Amino acid sequence: MLTHLQAKAIADAIPGITPNGSFLVRLVGFAESQYGAGFTEHPEANNWGSVTAGPAWKGETFPHEDSRYDEASGKVVPYVTAFRSHVSPEAGAADLWRVLRSDHGRTVSAAERGDWSSVAAELRETKYYIGTKPKAQAIVDYDRALRRSARKITRATGEVDPFGGLSRATGMALGSVLGLTGILFVLGSLRTPRRRARAA
Repeated sequence: MLTHLQAKAIADAIPGITPNGSFLVRLVGFAESQYGAGFTEHPEANNWGSVTAGPAWKGETFPHEDSRYDEASGKVVPYVTAFRSHVSPEAGAADLWRVLRSDHGRTVSAAERGDWSSVAAELRETKYYIGTKPKAQAIVDYDRALRRSARKITRATGEVDPFGGLSRATGMALGSVLGLTGILFVLGSLRTPRRRARAA
């Protein structure tokens, strides 16, 4: 598996990418597939973001079994689909950035303005992931996965962990219990200035 410093060098080299864009690519790439190494049978595919092929994809693919929550039946449904394959980690990172910008622009916008606590919810809204639980819980679980990934990345690279205060998913859960006054008090007590991810 790539080290976090190696992944940072690759993401930083994507033409036109910003520091926050680089962090987003690495955040999603590591949380989804450990920069491609999570596909243990196809680590050479360099698929950073668990990106499926889709009908418009003309490159190489590999089959992989996944699962998703089906809202109609309330069950987790396994399926096999084609995932994109790339010749190098650089190509995999660049493709993930293209996918995020073209299909998940609101997520990119949230990251660029430092609103990292909205990333999990925005990705779910545009169906980057579905998850194996009902939508609200899937967002909470994905947010936790992103935060765990951010901690690992920043500890290795020396960057500032961009997640601060309460996540949107946690805030919504607290709001249902505490009411508006209570949630505003909690958020006010935990609020920290937003900072962009910076190079080490």
